[in-house]
Amino acid sequence: MAKSIRLDFNATEDQTSFFTANEVDGSERKVKLSLRIGGPKQAGLSEGWLGGKRIFQDKIGSFKNEPIRENKELDGKTLTVYTVVTDSIEENENLTEVRYDLNEGVGEVHTTLSKKVSQQGDSVYYKFEVFFFKI
Repeated sequence: MAKSIRLDFNATEDQTSFFTANEVDGSERKVKLSLRIGGPKQAGLSEGWLGGKRIFQDKIGSFKNEPIRENKELDGKTLTVYTVVTDSIEENENLTEVRYDLNEGVGEVHTTLSKKVSQQGDSVYYKFEVFFFKI
């Protein structure tokens, strides 16, 4: 069995995270997640959890419009996405970055997280969390 990125995130000091709340409604419209790994020569791997259950794993690199669930299914649940980004050994900047875009809820969430690594080829663990609520 493959080791979970979630476990690695909890065990490392080289991490950064984001948390917010987002309103959903009773519609059947699917909330969608897009994720973009920073530089062109950076590698990324992600896994997603919803309400404590894994909904995707081992997603390599960037992706667009990954369906999470319908709005009506999300009230009271938390989406957590763990992403590990490895800096390129060919670039001198040493800055890792990941952008998260969550769409199709009542509101939208857009954020970019970044962290500089001390050495080329090092990795940073990112955590993106959204708590869904309905008024």
